[in-house]
This record gives sequence, structure tokens and C-alpha cells, in this order.
Amino acid sequence: YGPLKQLQDVMPNLLLSTVMGGAVYLTGYLPLPVLPLLCIQILVGLGVYGGVSVLFRMESYTFSKEVIKQFVARKQI
Repeated sequence: YGPLKQLQDVMPNLLLSTVMGGAVYLTGYLPLPVLPLLCIQILVGLGVYGGVSVLFRMESYTFSKEVIKQFVARKQI
């Protein structure tokens, strides 16, 4: 498992995190009190990360979704 393969595995999540961080950072310029701004930044971060993950069918997203489905299915029994 060489360095190039490791980089290929990490790069999509790194780029996605960078996009999310940029969106959250720009949201910080809204003229709001600290607590509402923090809540909005959290929602923006979740929305951007989740939305882009779904849009590009990120492997980490699909894996997490399947794990959660299995966990919920076990709890219902």
C-alpha cells in the first residue's frame, strides 16, 4: 500500500473538508451574534459536507450510511 495509493484514498475527503471549511469560514462574516452564528456555521458545515457527499457518492458517505442502516435495523428487533 504505497504513498500514491494512500494519497488517492485521502484526497477526495481532504478536498471535501476544504470546501466545507471555506463555506463555514465565509459564513463567519455574517453580522450576527456569536451563538446564532455558531449554530448557522454548524448547519452550513453539515449541509455542505452531506450535500457534496451525496452528490458525488463519496465512499465514506455510502459506508457510513450502510453502517447506520445496519445499526438501526438491529435496534428495531
